[in-house]
Amino acid sequence: MCDESEPSIGGRPISEMKVVELKEELGKRGLSKIGNKNVLHERLKE
Repeated sequence: MCDESEPSIGGRPISEMKVVELKEELGKRGLSKIGNKNVLHERLKE
């Protein structure tokens, strides 16, 4: 289920992304890629 207020990347909600995908996006932004899925998700939302 896609909540319109939920952040997305490329039209895909962050919550549906796999850990590998989250780390790839964080790397593109120069952010830390360390942590579990919840931590990575929150970091991308910031």
